[in-house]
Amino acid sequence: MLITIDGPACTGKSSVAEGVAHALGFDHLNTGAMYRAVALLFEREKIAYDDFGRGMACLAAISLHEPGGQVRINSEDVSDQLKNYSQQASLVGEHPHIRAYLISLQRRYAEGRKLVTEGRDQGTVVFPHAQLKVFLTASYESRVIRGRDRFPGWNEAQIIEELRIRDERDAKRKYGALKIPDGVTPLDTTHLNKEQAIAIIIQQYREISKTSH
Repeated sequence: MLITIDGPACTGKSSVAEGVAHALGFDHLNTGAMYRAVALLFEREKIAYDDFGRGMACLAAISLHEPGGQVRINSEDVSDQLKNYSQQASLVGEHPHIRAYLISLQRRYAEGRKLVTEGRDQGTVVFPHAQLKVFLTASYESRVIRGRDRFPGWNEAQIIEELRIRDERDAKRKYGALKIPDGVTPLDTTHLNKEQAIAIIIQQYREISKTSH
């Protein structure tokens, strides 16, 4: 069973996906952390994102582990270092060789699991046959509140402009563009807290489970 949760930055994907997974007893995969880990890795190794040769050789250092799809560089857990790389992650995702490698990791991780996976292209590209697809949206003002810790020292106008730029870049990229999966009605989290959004998705899951039996 696969549940995909896509949407732009700061709409609550990670906390909602983690909550849904916990409530249902599913595994959880945060694919954004994988792109941030690549940004960290390439910065360490001084590799340009478009350097195919060195990049492909270096990507073998990225791996997923338990618990919860923990991202490691070689054997190092880098989870605590990734928050500062959210802006670079969008740039990393523009490069097809990096995206293809990470997609292969995501698909291998999903094999044989009940999984809630979140990102930009999980329901459209990575897992197009997922049983339940969710797409989160929210107003820019609410996204500023949710994502303020990612932009220390920035004012609201600056954060909104950065989110607009990132949304446009993610939506227009050639590979894995941010878009609503076919047939999915977006879930607007502007006026929902985490628990309310989780409850809505769990109800959707239950409805699907009823019809599949």
